[in-house]
Amino acid sequence: MVANLTSLLDRPMYTYAGTDRLLHLPPGTARRWLNGYVRLGRFYDPVLRAEPLEADVVTWGEAVETRLLAEYRDKGASMVSLRPAVELLRAEFGRYPLAHARPFLD
Repeated sequence: MVANLTSLLDRPMYTYAGTDRLLHLPPGTARRWLNGYVRLGRFYDPVLRAEPLEADVVTWGEAVETRLLAEYRDKGASMVSLRPAVELLRAEFGRYPLAHARPFLD
């Protein structure tokens, strides 16, 4: 067995722009949700990553999480309520909390 197998969720798959196109999101959405952003001089933490990364790649797990977050937004959930929910789920489930918690959130 190979010692450093990358799980499917951790496998680099897309660019930020490619993720937006694939998921039919407005340009820049995946980057903002995964790396945070600055608006009016204030930095907003990432929603889907615990910390911003300088990498210009989105893993399969992050693409899944981005799609799930988009679904919750489409159903009317505000980012103000989603941010703390994702943080609580991350404390419970670790990395990729929406993907792991999906059965409980439906």
